[in-house]
Amino acid sequence: SQQTYEIGTKNTLLDDKLSLNADIYYNRVSNLQQQVFTANGAAGTVILNVGDSHSQGFELEAHLHPTEDFTMGLNYAYLHAKFDKFMVIGQDVAKNRSYQFAPRNTASLVLSDVLARTSHGVLKGTLDYRYTSKYYEYVYPFTPTTPPSALAGNNVIRENGILNAKLSFSDMNWGHGIDGEISLWVKNLTNKAHIDNLIDFGPNFGNLRVANFNEPRTFGVNFTARW
Repeated sequence: SQQTYEIGTKNTLLDDKLSLNADIYYNRVSNLQQQVFTANGAAGTVILNVGDSHSQGFELEAHLHPTEDFTMGLNYAYLHAKFDKFMVIGQDVAKNRSYQFAPRNTASLVLSDVLARTSHGVLKGTLDYRYTSKYYEYVYPFTPTTPPSALAGNNVIRENGILNAKLSFSDMNWGHGIDGEISLWVKNLTNKAHIDNLIDFGPNFGNLRVANFNEPRTFGVNFTARW
């Protein structure tokens, strides 16, 4: 079962140039079912009814449009999640288990500006930055256990931030009632590398770890026609 409490607010300020939304929440889950990765002789996952957990946090969303051409969007979320009860063979090990997929901080910032308005179309530039703080990918113990198991500290996805960019030329008249747009885009502009996901198979497999990295810098062009 789950209980959720949430309160939020939506506001428009500065003569409609700023929208500001925020909410605070608290979730409590009883009889929690959790997918747990196991590597005891053979790799696999099992669904366990482990106990109780709670999570709490807040979210903030702001959108600023100070001029006709410039806009800025900001999103931020804070999350704190933990197990209150996690039963293993009759023992509560909640304090020695990581909570998976729960980054403490996530944020994004989008800046967009019209660089030029011409008789042939509108030139617009956009920067998009996204940040995620570290988080645990699997429910593993923080400290060694008996029998031995993979540890939470070996399954951490480190904090990462990715910058994307786009340059577009829109409102182009291609004739016959067709409006066109050409966009040049770059993902991971600074070519940062980080591990996107990983698995530690634990001591029974010599602590073998398999990881996948994020995509490197990629770029391309899009052609869009609207009629």
